[in-house]
Amino acid sequence: MAAFVLINALTERIWKFIDRRRRRPPIYADLGAIYFALAALLLLAPNSMWLPAENIHTAGSGAVTGYVLKENDDRTTVLVDSDRRIIVIPSDSITTREPCRLDPTTKPLAAYMGGATASVPQCPKSR
Repeated sequence: MAAFVLINALTERIWKFIDRRRRRPPIYADLGAIYFALAALLLLAPNSMWLPAENIHTAGSGAVTGYVLKENDDRTTVLVDSDRRIIVIPSDSITTREPCRLDPTTKPLAAYMGGATASVPQCPKSR
């Protein structure tokens, strides 16, 4: 955080010096504020995936809870939630895929806006 404050201060001073010499309005004086806002956004952003979690049942090897990254006729690529491994599962061995919630305390954005939300079961505990 201290590095971003230092970058902010240095950036403002450099652009103020450049703008003073050119007699232009300080267009880039807020560049440091943009750096700071991006850093704050990264620090405050949730540690969750942008894809929905799914409980994937396969023939023979049980179930996996994760995020489907890519899917085609031959294989399905999954990011496993418990250890963040990427695995490739043959698509024909997948018997069912069910969306699920990893954290039962979180609500979808539509719930905060007064909209209707679907009831999604909680994901099974990781083994």
